[in-house]
Amino acid sequence: GLSEDPVRPGGNLVMRTLHPIMAAAALAVIVVFVAPQASAAPSGSSPMEVLKDANDKIAGILKKKIPEAKQDEKIRKLVNKLLDFKLLTQSALGKHWKDLSAEQQTEFVELLTELIQRNYIKQVHQRKDEKWVVDYESEEIEEKKAKVITNVVAEDRHDEETEVVYKMQKKGSKWVVVDILTDDVSLVRNYRSQFNKIIEKDGVDKLLEKMRKKVEGGDDDDAL
Repeated sequence: GLSEDPVRPGGNLVMRTLHPIMAAAALAVIVVFVAPQASAAPSGSSPMEVLKDANDKIAGILKKKIPEAKQDEKIRKLVNKLLDFKLLTQSALGKHWKDLSAEQQTEFVELLTELIQRNYIKQVHQRKDEKWVVDYESEEIEEKKAKVITNVVAEDRHDEETEVVYKMQKKGSKWVVVDILTDDVSLVRNYRSQFNKIIEKDGVDKLLEKMRKKVEGGDDDDAL
């Protein structure tokens, strides 16, 4: 199975549970568990404003008195716009991506997207009542790449702080998230490391099989 991620001792509990098959903990921080932003900037103006805007929209969805299934549907759509699942999957598979058939590439993206979204939704509902504050510290933009540095404070955990950095790319006219670093631990690098272990030991087909079973079984456990 996939192992737990390495973390800095004393890191935030939610960040410690970050897993290669779960972008939820880190992604949820920017779009759900933050203090409401006063006068949110329009989406698309800058990478930082895209993150703030996504937060406001999902926080608004959670406040609406609509069925949970409807909330989940709306949240999935927003997460799809924020996170580029194809680029993330391609980076996670690294050197193996070019050796896959077009069908395998498509299936990897679909499976990983479903697993990430499913765990993300789970985290949203489990932690939506916790108090989080995100300090959007800075953004660095270089042509079509950007990095947004934030500091996350968990008020219910004795004001524990965690640095979360979002790597973004400009896709057309929009900025999308392509990697998340939590206390210097890269989500993409973790995917790549764990996927490489499975592929080199058992092959690509075995990894696909494990992911299919997980999706079909509806198992919320993080390990493959």
